Amino acid sequence: MIEAAVIPNSPNEGWELPSRGVVGMACLIVAEAAIFIIFVVAYVFYIGKSVSGPTAEGRTHAADLRDDLSAVE
Repeated sequence: MIEAAVIPNSPNEGWELPSRGVVGMACLIVAEAAIFIIFVVAYVFYIGKSVSGPTAEGRTHAADLRDDLSAVE
């Protein structure tokens, strides 16, 4: 014979809300961790970027073509 599991339903056992302090501290830690992760990702993204700006070697092909055309005139 198959027996089913019986879950007791006691009206005395209720769910209590967690303390406001515990919830507030957990939210603060999660928010600070998210901000820290955003800063780390931004640092990793910008670590290889040039801070001096474009140089003469970085000119585009269109700029070379424009200079060549203006020299012909």
